[in-house]
Amino acid sequence: MRMVEDETLATAANREAKPSILISHPTGNQNVRNALRSLVEHEMLAEFWTTIAWNPESRWNRVVPSSLRGQLVRRAFGDVPGDRVRCVPWREMVRLGARFSPLERLLCSGERAFSVIGMYRNFDAMVARRLGEIGANAVYAYEGGALQTFRQAKRRGIRTLYDLTSGYWYWERDLLREEQARSPHMASVLPKLSDSVEHMREKDEEIALADLIVVASDHVRRTLVGVVPEDKMCIRDSSWAETRLRLVMDIRLIQMLVGSEGESARRNSCQPGTFPAATVTMAQQIGRRAPVWQPGPAMRPCSHSAKLHQWGTVR
Repeated sequence: MRMVEDETLATAANREAKPSILISHPTGNQNVRNALRSLVEHEMLAEFWTTIAWNPESRWNRVVPSSLRGQLVRRAFGDVPGDRVRCVPWREMVRLGARFSPLERLLCSGERAFSVIGMYRNFDAMVARRLGEIGANAVYAYEGGALQTFRQAKRRGIRTLYDLTSGYWYWERDLLREEQARSPHMASVLPKLSDSVEHMREKDEEIALADLIVVASDHVRRTLVGVVPEDKMCIRDSSWAETRLRLVMDIRLIQMLVGSEGESARRNSCQPGTFPAATVTMAQQIGRRAPVWQPGPAMRPCSHSAKLHQWGTVR
């Protein structure tokens, strides 16, 4: 009986010692889904915030137009406990409903209320308001939807984790401007060229407020050199075939940053631009290298252009 009580107390203490993470993303891409699954498995998920969390078994599936239904089904999050999911649906529902209709330009262009940027800003404000109501240790957010959340987190002493999957926006803008000069007819399919100065400054502030930036590759890291201190960035190893292994590395990183080991442990264990050696060793033992990707016929022009523009020379 005594042993059972001791085990129960130890389990409760371990649960209390684990970081509690609020993660937010308006649309919930595959990276977010994998991170969510890992947070749930490690009992570290405080809440997940998104715009739409669709129930494929809902009766609404029978009345929603098939074109919209296909988009909504992709917003199902079956791996996350329902009581941990919070939604801010209305602007995104309007945006999806207006797609490919005469109303799309009127409601969803630029930075209007129902545009992608407008929806992200509204979503971000709702998540920021929630931070004052729960006891999260950290918030994990993504590009363009983190500014107000991070501002609120800083006021409350909550750690801020920023996941950046693409290169620094000014670097991307300069590259796209070169492409626009070569092929002016392609400008309409390069939406990042129309991002406002205000929007880019907002994303700059997100970076400044982040305690840790998890970047998707060494290329992304290089585009941030001179903007972000090296010890503030860690690279998610993109070479492993098994995505879940990379997420285990993310979890270890979060635990070191906001858990009992604290900031000093992260700095000692995680050198600039790398993950902890012990974690990488674990991945090497379990996972296998992914096969080298070769572009198909449709991608060869793009691959050839990348070589011409020397993408790998960024310092």
